[in-house]
Amino acid sequence: MKVFLQKKKKRKIGAGTYNTDLTNQNHCEELNIHFSKNGKNISSKIDPPPVTFHNFLIESFPNLCKFPPTSADEIGQIIASPKCKTTSNYYDIPAKFSKISASSLSSWLSEFFNKCIAKSEFLNLLKIAQITPIPKITSLKSPNDFRPISILPTLSKIFEKVIYSRLYSFVTSNCILSPQQYGFRTNRSTESLIAAIYNDMIRNKDNKLITCTLFADLSKAFDCVDHKILLKEIVLLWSKRNTPKTTCFLIGHQVSVY
Repeated sequence: MKVFLQKKKKRKIGAGTYNTDLTNQNHCEELNIHFSKNGKNISSKIDPPPVTFHNFLIESFPNLCKFPPTSADEIGQIIASPKCKTTSNYYDIPAKFSKISASSLSSWLSEFFNKCIAKSEFLNLLKIAQITPIPKITSLKSPNDFRPISILPTLSKIFEKVIYSRLYSFVTSNCILSPQQYGFRTNRSTESLIAAIYNDMIRNKDNKLITCTLFADLSKAFDCVDHKILLKEIVLLWSKRNTPKTTCFLIGHQVSVY
């Protein structure tokens, strides 16, 4: 079935002084180590701040993670969503198959995900991400010239959307996110941010004030996120009693260059 639904495409890699043979195990391992440690290497060069993440935490919300169970209808909507892409990784069932058989899989998947949430467990096999290195430039000279594209198993992506909808509903209803955060939020965009800045500038001009703006572009921002701090923040922000509901999905991830 996998062979029938998925035809393996040959990927063309740009030429240069860097070895681009992705069939070479040593080369793949070199890229794998580079992608997994790149964020830590950048973070280690940053001077420690005068404050810790504890200074930015707000009060605890012990009622987190009383997640309502998912349903076959919700799973079916997630699979049918245009955002649920048709790509799948090497360890996974073909994504096309899940879309074709959504009506049959939805009921089983809802039961499976509900058990994962109830037991605070998630299969390690579904935490393996397939990394596809995409060249950023034509002439490749080092691993830094590749952009890692991570492809998670289809079931993992569906479960992620189930967890995300509940977490997002919780943080928005409790006003945990800053009103000034416009990225990665529903009904907000860069256009909303530009409009807000413009309004502030007009208001300051009317009040005869000067507006100063600072733009910062963080290199490898997501790669530099300290997962240990992230998990500690979850424990402190939300009660320890409920923490395993989310940490079971956040820890134990693996990557492989393919």
